[in-house]
Amino acid sequence: MNCFADIKLNAWHVVVALVSFTIILVIMKKPDVEKNADDVMENYLVELDDHTISDAIVTQDGYVCLYTNGSVFCDKMKSNLNRFAGKKQNKTICFAVNLDDSPGPYTQFNISGVPSILVFKGGKEIKRILGVIPESNLEKIYKIINH
Repeated sequence: MNCFADIKLNAWHVVVALVSFTIILVIMKKPDVEKNADDVMENYLVELDDHTISDAIVTQDGYVCLYTNGSVFCDKMKSNLNRFAGKKQNKTICFAVNLDDSPGPYTQFNISGVPSILVFKGGKEIKRILGVIPESNLEKIYKIINH
């Protein structure tokens, strides 16, 4: 004996099930607020390449973010540095170098991994940061270097 033999489904049953399923999916979907905020944020990082990096670090003190395409960690670090750079306008400059397009800095600066942040002052590297660090740590480094 089949217990489901007496159940009849009407069209409205299917509609209610589809609407309910859609509402549950919408409610449970977690929005990626941070990514959307970064998408609309102005870019304060100055892009450099193999030809412009040497002149930039000799003539200006600042931070250089070395990154590759498609890395979640590089994207996060660039985002943190970009927010930091937005707050430090006219006080320090922040650069970015895409190592996929400009591989020269790999050997020029002996890069062992990405993301890497190099801090330059007076044309010399004074600090090296490997990996992702929060914007607050960039601020602490800035205060130590400039005070």
